[in-house]
Amino acid sequence: MSKRLLLIGLVLLFLQCVVVSALLWGRSHRPERPQNLVRSDRVALVARLLERMTLEQKVGQLLHIGMRGKGAERGVVSDINRYYPGGVIHFAHNYGSADTIRQMNRDLQYAAIKAGPIPLFISTDQEGGRVVRVGPQGTTQFPGAMATGQAADPGLSRQAAFVMGRQLLDLGINLPLAPVLDVNNNPANPVIQTRSFGMRLEQVETSGIAWMRGLQMAGSTPVIKHFPGHGDTSIDSHLDLPVIRKTAAELSALELKPFQQAIASGADVVMTAHILFPELDPDDPATLSPKILKGLLRRRLGFSGLIMSDAMEMKAVARRYGQGEAAVKAFAAGVDVILLTSDGPIIGRMHQALLRAFKNGSLSQADLNLAVARQLDLKLRKGILWRWNQDLIRRETSPVALARLEQDYKANGERRQSEWQRLQMLGSAAVHGPDYINQQLSRKSIRSLGQSCNVARLRQDPSDQHRTSHSRQRRFYYQSGIMYDEARLRGWQVPTELVRLTGSRQLRGIAAMTAGTVVVELHEHNIPEWNRMVASLDHRPDSQLHLVGLYTGNPFLTLRYPAQGCLLASFSPTVFSRRALVYQLETADQIPAADLQLTALQSEP
Repeated sequence: MSKRLLLIGLVLLFLQCVVVSALLWGRSHRPERPQNLVRSDRVALVARLLERMTLEQKVGQLLHIGMRGKGAERGVVSDINRYYPGGVIHFAHNYGSADTIRQMNRDLQYAAIKAGPIPLFISTDQEGGRVVRVGPQGTTQFPGAMATGQAADPGLSRQAAFVMGRQLLDLGINLPLAPVLDVNNNPANPVIQTRSFGMRLEQVETSGIAWMRGLQMAGSTPVIKHFPGHGDTSIDSHLDLPVIRKTAAELSALELKPFQQAIASGADVVMTAHILFPELDPDDPATLSPKILKGLLRRRLGFSGLIMSDAMEMKAVARRYGQGEAAVKAFAAGVDVILLTSDGPIIGRMHQALLRAFKNGSLSQADLNLAVARQLDLKLRKGILWRWNQDLIRRETSPVALARLEQDYKANGERRQSEWQRLQMLGSAAVHGPDYINQQLSRKSIRSLGQSCNVARLRQDPSDQHRTSHSRQRRFYYQSGIMYDEARLRGWQVPTELVRLTGSRQLRGIAAMTAGTVVVELHEHNIPEWNRMVASLDHRPDSQLHLVGLYTGNPFLTLRYPAQGCLLASFSPTVFSRRALVYQLETADQIPAADLQLTALQSEP
């Protein structure tokens, strides 16, 4: 009887969370009665599923585990059978062709259903730009967050995210660990950088939430990260524990605002940061802090969705806490999903530590039921249960409720399919659909580091304004085949104008030139020689050489900007970003300055 009362209480509590969540999503009108019924049906189904789960299965749902190999091999299947994890995370080493990715995820889901019978969240870090796990064999390679923020086109951002979410779902990946909502307000940040949408709050809010909404529109489940903010630190939490000494008022004025706005816009999952905020909690990092997760995130910001930890193997946590201790502290703090990026003994240690804590009363089983209910409800709302185990829904639901739930699921699917078909028609016969969106977003993101750049003027040879465009003196030093192909397409001649950059000697040779236009494809490892070359040219006021750098790397590194010329940045190393640099160089009139606070090396007089 006590178990039945507990579940009834859970249903009432969960219904309250759903209603509060709907209000926070900004719905100013009263929801229609059919939608209320669907919510009630969903909550009732979740309660029935919970009632049939063992304690071991519920504890397993808290764990999101890593795996080896490119398929559902014996190791991960054994982990699923023993520990009933709620999800699995993939990295690049897990991926082969698109077909092998689909088959791997089908096999993982079938293994989970056989063991559980609850299907998995399957996640991956697919942010765009320099942080992608699925390559071009399975998804469009969009530029990263900072490039998207510089483009400042939320409609285009939303379209790109929709495409990414749709493509990931086609591969069986339903939990993209994106977008990053950290404001990169510390230029020395070693880990966020171009993963952030920008240094200004407005950039992060506008572009980041557009990206989140695009993923949601596709039916995916975005994970906003890293709460309460990873931007203002010079330490990588993969390597050590960062400390941000800001007060609650200071955090509220900047770092918390994108998360607050995303929650109001319907965020489903929030990932925590392994960072110590001593003004909020002097003892534990955010992932392990009840004051931050239950107090700030749940109560103050009103978040009712899933709270997911960052990877527990990261040294910010792993160096200071035992594996079992960390899992127990994370759940006690308010974490619903404990992320592990590896397989092996750590899964068993955390599962056993949590199981002991629930059995001996150190952790509340009522809290466990609520955490698992959040996950089951999200898997039902996002169609994961429908896609992978419809039989379970049909067994546990009355015919009337089943009809309502099924109609809601199909209506959502039809809306997403209609939007997908619309996006496929964008562009032209040459470049259409996802590639067209990628092309437009990449081109819009190109900016000049330092001041705005008059590239039309740079296309003229200052040593002889009367020469034709075909006879002017110019040289393009490329490093990638992508830039080579795009430059040839734009009229650069081989071998007189297009030259492969093979070493620093060529850059030193550029400094001795007196006139013409020189374009250099610049990578981060070239920066020391580039800086010396620019300094040398800046000390020659009589020089008539126009120098242009095309740069795909981190704009916060110490760079010199040429006095006669410019440094164009894409903030992203993708194929389309590299093409966009050459395209804008050859077709634009004026390229705006980057909307970033950058410090350039200044040449001494």
